[in-house]
Amino acid sequence: MTLTFANEMDQMLQQMQKMQTCMAKIDYSALKPLQLESQLAEAKIKELCKSGHQKEAQLYAISYVQEVLKAPILLELKACTKGSPIAELMQVSIDDFNSKDVCDGKAINLGVPSAQRINW
Repeated sequence: MTLTFANEMDQMLQQMQKMQTCMAKIDYSALKPLQLESQLAEAKIKELCKSGHQKEAQLYAISYVQEVLKAPILLELKACTKGSPIAELMQVSIDDFNSKDVCDGKAINLGVPSAQRINW
C-alpha cells in the first residue's frame, strides 16, 4: 500500500503528538544538576587539554559519558524521542570519543541536552 502525502503527514503528526505527550511527563528539573555537572566536566576536559594531558582528557570524557548516559532523565528522553529526528540530535556514544580527539578545539557533546531547548 502506498501512502499518500496526507497519510504521511497524519502519521508524522501522530508521532509528534505521541512524543510531545511522552515528553510532557518528564521532570525537566532533573536536567539542571546534569547540566551543571556536564559544564564542570567540560571545563575539566578543557583544562586537561590545555595542560597537555590529552590522553587523560580523552579517558575522562569517555568515563563521564558512560556514566551520564545511564541517567534516568536521559533514558526517558531517549525513549520519548525514539525514531524521530530529535533522537539523532541527542545521540552520543562512547564511539564518538574513541574516534574523536576531545582536545581538537571543537565543541564537546557530553550528552546532556539543554532543558530550555526541549521543554515544551
